[in-house]
Amino acid sequence: MKRYYKIGELVKTYNIGRDAIKYYEELEILKPTRDKNGYRLYSIDDVCKLNLIRELRNLNIPMKEIKKYLEKRDIESTKKMLKEEMNIIENKIEILLNQKRNIQSRLKVIEQSINKNDFETLKVKYYDERKALVVGGNVDCNESVDYLIQKLRKELEDNFYIIGNNNIGSIFDSKSIEKGRIDKYKHVIAFLEDDSEISNFSLKKGDYISCTYKGKYENNRKYLKAMYNYAKENGYKIVGDPIEIYDVDIYETSNEDEFITSLEVRIEKI
Repeated sequence: MKRYYKIGELVKTYNIGRDAIKYYEELEILKPTRDKNGYRLYSIDDVCKLNLIRELRNLNIPMKEIKKYLEKRDIESTKKMLKEEMNIIENKIEILLNQKRNIQSRLKVIEQSINKNDFETLKVKYYDERKALVVGGNVDCNESVDYLIQKLRKELEDNFYIIGNNNIGSIFDSKSIEKGRIDKYKHVIAFLEDDSEISNFSLKKGDYISCTYKGKYENNRKYLKAMYNYAKENGYKIVGDPIEIYDVDIYETSNEDEFITSLEVRIEKI
């Protein structure tokens, strides 16, 4: 059995850079000897350590922790490390399963959205109280909305998956709408499950005028105006701020004609 390996053999076998191997030497994890020509020679123990480093780094275990483990490796420390690896893997599996469920939900919503046969139809719908998470304020343009969506994603961390989440939207500033400004938003909003513990906002229960349309976001001006007129003509008053929900948007298609947006605004009978 071969007992020593040169650095070139390790680079080729492990697909690892020479700098990384030398870094492990600087950390005194690898301790090669030298042959008569001065070339580094790595032992079976060094090869074993490289295997372990690769496995543990793939799980994002810090080098400081890996070094400590390798310096005093025995049955008890190995059992402890294996349990830590199992916990990390189980957490990753749970995250992936959540992402899978979100993607399945998103696929369902996309199918339901594109198969609707009542686009541009105004109707009154009743909703129970809905939990949500909001970020930001006084947003003036779509670019800022996209930035806040990313901020929302960070806030939700593993609970949020941008393509998988089917209830992302924005809350308009109703006072600006009254002045003719449609591009003014108060918040970016993510709707949550009823049992969510991270909610910082809720939409009140009640009747809402709703409308779903296809095409560019700018079309919201036309449909919001129609919704406000509908409320006036049917004896309702607008209460609260309108909501814009992105059923199908830039995260699913770059073709603006395929965008599907839902608008909602809470109403009360006069």
